[in-house]
Amino acid sequence: PEVALQTYTSCGNCRAAYAMTPEMLGPNGRRVKCAVCSNVWFQSADKLNTLRAGYSFEPFPVEQYKAGGMSRDSGKAPAGVVKHTRTGAVTLFVGNMPFSMTEDKIRAFFGTYGEVTSVSIIIDP
Repeated sequence: PEVALQTYTSCGNCRAAYAMTPEMLGPNGRRVKCAVCSNVWFQSADKLNTLRAGYSFEPFPVEQYKAGGMSRDSGKAPAGVVKHTRTGAVTLFVGNMPFSMTEDKIRAFFGTYGEVTSVSIIIDP
């Protein structure tokens, strides 16, 4: 039986998404390894993304990714694979921000230019 989880994380390398709850990560977070490309990252519960209403998880096209049919750099999925249906969607990577910056401040700033679906602040320990 499929469990409907509302939070998730995604691999920064191949973009595979993993349904995950804060309970799975524990109070201090943990390392996560991508089953597709073997990328490893640290995930904390407070940095999980929330699955918006009307969206659902679909199986990641692992075989197409491994066969070279998907390129992270090109941003193109092979024919028949839909990444999302949002027209004009873009991912921004912003650096050199002050340490006082919060996810709410970023969301408010970029929200004046359009819908913000996810904000993550990456801190190098």
